[in-house]
Amino acid sequence: MSAWGPTPANDGTTFRLWAPDADRVTLEIDGAAPTAMDGQADGWFTATADVGAGVRYRFRICEELAVPDPASRQQSGVCMAGASPSIPLRIAGNRPTGAGGAGRNW
Repeated sequence: MSAWGPTPANDGTTFRLWAPDADRVTLEIDGAAPTAMDGQADGWFTATADVGAGVRYRFRICEELAVPDPASRQQSGVCMAGASPSIPLRIAGNRPTGAGGAGRNW
């Protein structure tokens, strides 16, 4: 499996997580019942839900561990059940340049 992150499908959105050491993974979508994800021998778990863009979701690996999607293109900014949201970082020395610091001076 090569696709990462949520992918629109004809019947909703397909969610994927690579968790090779997990016995099971559950997809948790705000306002919906948890959905057991299908596990494959290569460690990928998949589930398709009848939802579109803008829903908040996470993956539950076990009772104590819920995680945000590491491949999501957007995080809600809210810690969900202890799961830390992803935060983009500015790499030191990679500051914007040019007039007013608004970008690279090409």
